Amino acid sequence: VGDNIGICGIADDEETYCLSNDPDYDNSTAPVAVSNGLHFIKVQSGESHACGLTALGDIYCWGDNWNGQLGVLAEQSGGIPYSLEPIAAGTGITWRDFTVGSYITCGLSDDGLTYCWGAFGELTSERILSKEGHLPFQVSTDIHFDKIFVGGYAKICGLTDTGEAYCWGEFGPLGDGTYDGSPIPVQVTGDLSFTTLAVGGVHICGIENSGKVYCWGYISDKATGSP
Repeated sequence: VGDNIGICGIADDEETYCLSNDPDYDNSTAPVAVSNGLHFIKVQSGESHACGLTALGDIYCWGDNWNGQLGVLAEQSGGIPYSLEPIAAGTGITWRDFTVGSYITCGLSDDGLTYCWGAFGELTSERILSKEGHLPFQVSTDIHFDKIFVGGYAKICGLTDTGEAYCWGEFGPLGDGTYDGSPIPVQVTGDLSFTTLAVGGVHICGIENSGKVYCWGYISDKATGSP
């Protein structure tokens, strides 16, 4: 569900439909099929864009591209900062998963690398200004993530196949015991193994293997740098 792009989902006929609440995106009271004859196995929407993953490992995105969240340069979306039709992101990369934030998209490639595109604060401002941030760029880490999560404007987390959590973004706390942001993934402290994470704009929570829920960040006007 996204604020402007609306609600997107995959129907029983394997078609993807979106219901927009913004007149700039063909505002409709009924779901509209996403064009180009594409069939997705996963769809997700952010603040003003959405993306889908095909069974062949291709990611297509549509909606706003002001911050490069579609993964293409403006000239590739018809010279305008948005596209009403899905556009392939990161051509030449085979994807196995992705996640969408407010103005950013991140994906995991088949060869275990993590890529992001779009804007999440000053960490990518220079890339955006140089147009590099409009194209998928590899996150600076040797860690291979099994799952990836994006929340709000400035936080990204990944889980390894053993449940270790790493987070990065412009603003902390990220769970490493400090209150700082980081452009590269930092490990969440506590020797915890998580099954899943939920990343918000100012805090992060995770379900540990025992079933316990741990949170860190700004919670009830208080901050904690560790789970």
